[in-house]
Amino acid sequence: MNYLYRVKNVWDPEGRARWYSESGVKDPELLKEGAGSNMATVTTDSLHVRTSSSLDAAVVGSLKKNEQVQILERSAVKVTIDGITASWYKIRRSSDGLEGWCFGGYPDVE
Repeated sequence: MNYLYRVKNVWDPEGRARWYSESGVKDPELLKEGAGSNMATVTTDSLHVRTSSSLDAAVVGSLKKNEQVQILERSAVKVTIDGITASWYKIRRSSDGLEGWCFGGYPDVE
């Protein structure tokens, strides 16, 4: 069973409260179709999609520059990779349903 709790967090620029779960941020507002903050565009040539929010996790696919994905979830913890500090995003690519985690330093959230 996954328990959710609501807290104010630092990554939201407006200081809104969000729902957190064991695996990351679960926010009903973020998951709404058409919500402004649930889409992202890849800004690097190739971005691995992994089974979990870790560089050690298996790669299940990759994204190309300028591809758009839906953000399903954000990790509660930020990490630094290649000098960039960001959360991990759980994403879904609509064209084929690819779903997994990618480092949040390379998708540009709309």
